[in-house]
Amino acid sequence: MKDVTQFLENADRYLDGLMSPEERARFEAYCGGDQDAAALLEEQAGFRRLMEEHAERREFRNTLAKVHRDWEASGPKPALPEQDRDDAQAAPLVYLRRFYWKAAGVAAAIALMIALGGVFISRTYNTHKITSYTLLRREIDNIRRSQNSLINDMHRPKTEAPADPGQYGGTGFAISSTGLIATNAHVIAGADSIYVETSKGESLKATLLYQDTQSDLAVLKIADSAFRLPALPYDLRKTSVPLGDEVYTLGYPRDEIVYGKGYISSETGYRGDSCSYQISIPVNPGNSGGPLIDDKGQVLGIITGKQSPSDDIAFAVKSSYLASMLDSLPAPYQKKAMQYRGQSLERLSRVNQIKKLQPYIFLVKVYN
Repeated sequence: MKDVTQFLENADRYLDGLMSPEERARFEAYCGGDQDAAALLEEQAGFRRLMEEHAERREFRNTLAKVHRDWEASGPKPALPEQDRDDAQAAPLVYLRRFYWKAAGVAAAIALMIALGGVFISRTYNTHKITSYTLLRREIDNIRRSQNSLINDMHRPKTEAPADPGQYGGTGFAISSTGLIATNAHVIAGADSIYVETSKGESLKATLLYQDTQSDLAVLKIADSAFRLPALPYDLRKTSVPLGDEVYTLGYPRDEIVYGKGYISSETGYRGDSCSYQISIPVNPGNSGGPLIDDKGQVLGIITGKQSPSDDIAFAVKSSYLASMLDSLPAPYQKKAMQYRGQSLERLSRVNQIKKLQPYIFLVKVYN
């Protein structure tokens, strides 16, 4: 996952003091709001310390080697103890072997084991992130915007998106008819600005209203106060979902909406996480934040990640956790969230359900 590689590069710049004050403040704020990022930063700092200690021990060994060379070139040596005289070849090295090289060898061996242990820990952590559980935020563009671009964004009209395509993308879905959108917290992590794009291609500026990094959930608010959707045609499913139930999702692993279908394969998520479902459904980067929908058109979860390298084992946060988060929204928005008054999707065919749902599914674009 490129996100981890980029984070480690930024972590090294942070630890080396190469960030500007503004970059440093943003990086610290990001790590402060993301437990995984904070843990990875701490491990990277520890790994660097281990490598520095190893370098110091290696330098100590080199210094001892120089002392030995100087000692050999210093001329006649003092008489050796009687027990060492039989080993004429070893004579020049006896004192150094006994008192210096043994200590240096042990120190170097310990340093090497510690350093290799650090590599193992670091690679194990990254493997857990990269090959076992992959978040599904889609990288759109690697080019970071300049400070001038960010300033220009502050003055850009709410309905006019930046000219570049953004750096990261994900999916969100409406939880109110007045512009509240649910997505994953990791989709908008580190964002300087956020835009959402409708199924018709209209770009709208959005702001972060609330996030819960523990559950990996976030709520966005479309900045245009005049924005309106028809009444929501779906509700959050309140009951548990049995194994084998058919489900489907709509999301943006591409720049156009993509449909995927599957079934509930486990009532718990990655490593037995009771907050999530495991689902057998094809997902790709960009699906993060998309709704998981049952055959009645109810939202029962939010896609978060997949088990790599398989594309068919995915995970979704349960809708009950989204419902709990909505209770934590600022008071004016609690009453607006998930007010289901629309026409039910239950009696519609799958094709007609999808047609009905598309206006409520958004492509989320992150700029940083």
